[in-house]
Amino acid sequence: MGDYFPPMTAHPRKFNDPGNLIFSADGTVWANYLLRGINTDPYDTARVGAAQNANERLFSALSKLPFTEGLLLGAKAKTPAATVLARASAGIPNLSAQNYPELLEQYNALYNRIESGELAEYQRIYVLSLGFPTHQSWLESMLSSVAVVDPHRNVNLRQIEELESKYFRGLPREFQPARVHPDHIDWVFDRARQRGITTPEFPAPSADRVTLPNPHRFADVLINKAADTDALYE
Repeated sequence: MGDYFPPMTAHPRKFNDPGNLIFSADGTVWANYLLRGINTDPYDTARVGAAQNANERLFSALSKLPFTEGLLLGAKAKTPAATVLARASAGIPNLSAQNYPELLEQYNALYNRIESGELAEYQRIYVLSLGFPTHQSWLESMLSSVAVVDPHRNVNLRQIEELESKYFRGLPREFQPARVHPDHIDWVFDRARQRGITTPEFPAPSADRVTLPNPHRFADVLINKAADTDALYE
């Protein structure tokens, strides 16, 4: 059975990793960015036109960047209840249980209703993945698949750093581009596994890392090769 996700490999030593790169066992290297979509209104043609123009600028900017493959993934994400309450309480001076006891009671009730899904807030986020122009021969690919050689031994790490910086600078600022961190990569992986089941909470763009980059940090995925047959028997 084929691999649905190319295994990750450890980052090369002495590499100034910006935190958003993935080194795969197939020899490819990917840079990942978080984008925010442009708000629009289907009943307002002016806003629709403005969003279309913004998207055109994005794709025009991408066409000028030297990458081999690109993937723009849009996904529905759940906003954490703590983030919603932080926005609601912004600007309230000296917020505390002593100063605002009744307000905090209402906040606790609102928090529980958000957590239960009754008043959950959702957003659409976009993850942009750009493949660096690396090259690996079929022989190197075969040898690296059995761990005989390092799949990235011929990768110019200085060029990777320079291109990643160029990619980031080339993205239109109106999309609020941000370099993803490991929590975002984990979220995308979980979102793909749980599609149609649940929508996991999306970590904030500026969240501190709670996981360190390493090829074994993802949760195991069980793939039932006989799922269709089992469904018929049941």
